[in-house]
Amino acid sequence: MPVDGLGGKPAGLNIPGLSSTSASNAATAEVPGAVTNKSWAPTGGRPADGDATKFDEAGKAPGWLGIGGQAISGGLRLLVGKLKDVPVLGNVLNFVDAGVDAISLAGKLITGKGTPQERAKNAADLVMHTIGIFKPSVGADYDKGQGRMRLAIAGAEAGAKILGIDIPPEMRQWTPVLAAGYGVWSGFTPRNEDGSEQKPALGAWSTLAIAAGGAWALPKVKNLLTGGN
Repeated sequence: MPVDGLGGKPAGLNIPGLSSTSASNAATAEVPGAVTNKSWAPTGGRPADGDATKFDEAGKAPGWLGIGGQAISGGLRLLVGKLKDVPVLGNVLNFVDAGVDAISLAGKLITGKGTPQERAKNAADLVMHTIGIFKPSVGADYDKGQGRMRLAIAGAEAGAKILGIDIPPEMRQWTPVLAAGYGVWSGFTPRNEDGSEQKPALGAWSTLAIAAGGAWALPKVKNLLTGGN
């Protein structure tokens, strides 16, 4: 029987499990649940192979709009907040927002969609806009606070892009919650005697800096206290 080159196997003979093709497939086959050697790529924080899609999704969730989208969203929220200071119109706008928030939150809960961050932000919107129906200044200041934080986040993203700093997707996931949290603080900050808005003691930039510092430091402190476990 002819042989494929010196030391090769007989031509036409293909023994399952022993051929080079089968051996290669067996070596690269993945068993569900098994530990593999796949890991994060060494540069840019990108994961290997098909996980890149999951990384991109994590960077966008929840509702990540990009730098331009954040800036536009922040500007619109500021505008809506100012319109809510107009008598009667403020009650109506808060009523409309609360209705939209209720439908959005109910849809997420019924269908099981939405990240925990999205739901938390949605719930904060619903509570503050509902209060705003009866006290428009609360809904107005909430929206203006959210708008200022979104603009600060967009500015920070632009600065990071210019400086080549890679912002972890885990931090981006919490930016809507940060904006909502700053909005709540703004909404419950008492107004001046003349009825004008009194901004929180810490501005949006200061709050963002503290949050970013905490997000960077807390994991390191945890690793230090637990020995990396």
